[in-house]
Amino acid sequence: MNYVSLCDGIGAAHCAFRPLGWNCLAVAEIDAQCNAVIKHHFNFKNYGDITNKKVPGKIRSDKPDLIIGGTPCQSFSVAGKRQGLGDPRGRLLYRFATIIQASQPRWIVWENVLGAISSDHGDAFSKFIHYLTECGYGVAWRVLDAKFFGVPQKRRRVFVVGCFGDIARAGQVLFESVGMSRGFTSRKVTRQDHRGDVANCLRGRSQLAHRDDADNLVACTLTGSDGGASNGCVPLVAETLTKSRVRRLTPLECERLQGFPDDYTLVPYKGRPMKDSPRYTMIGNSIAVPVLKRIADAIEQTNERRQ
Repeated sequence: MNYVSLCDGIGAAHCAFRPLGWNCLAVAEIDAQCNAVIKHHFNFKNYGDITNKKVPGKIRSDKPDLIIGGTPCQSFSVAGKRQGLGDPRGRLLYRFATIIQASQPRWIVWENVLGAISSDHGDAFSKFIHYLTECGYGVAWRVLDAKFFGVPQKRRRVFVVGCFGDIARAGQVLFESVGMSRGFTSRKVTRQDHRGDVANCLRGRSQLAHRDDADNLVACTLTGSDGGASNGCVPLVAETLTKSRVRRLTPLECERLQGFPDDYTLVPYKGRPMKDSPRYTMIGNSIAVPVLKRIADAIEQTNERRQ
């Protein structure tokens, strides 16, 4: 599967897709620090700003099988001003759609915060979906929570999957392959369960953690714009899982919460190791790798069933 990643960030798509043997043809990303991370690990061709008029034609010439994008969420986030389409960043979801129209990949994957669904009284999202269907895509969307995919943080995001000319396949990816019977767990837990699960994750042995509402405990949560750290907030963790002692999560722990390899964002930048502040922001704005991996697995399975 050959793919292009728009608004690539720190490349969650590559961490999820590479184990499947998928090939990245190009990325589009303008943030210098994110690009430093991508260049250090992958050094892909980068088309930069997706608003550049030449970008749709360049991507069309690449002939990707799949285009993935996590367009900026700040204008949709409930933690922000929610300007929606009044914010240039919000309008990038339509730019994503026009690139899809120009290049017509077989598959589409798009991710954003839940606020994207309700922003502008639902008009932005409904128009986005309508545009994709007008371009010939069968489209399905679903809210997925990262905590059900092996990382100990509650992180609910809306995922849109499109398949050209086939709504059944798009639905199979999000509602059959990525279903309640695969990777979703429900059980009663105790305070001791929290202690073991969170500790294992922070040591590198990622397991599914839970929240015990009776204890008012959020063990691992990235704060900021619906889970990001872009507003300067620093993620916190309960050190003894009580209300009395709290410390900052380290960037390394945040990487683990998102499913990235250890020290993935600790790369050279302007001759020095990347500082913690941009690392928090980049990690918080990214997509949880295990969720993308499950979606990619589902696309593979759906393709195999139709061969």
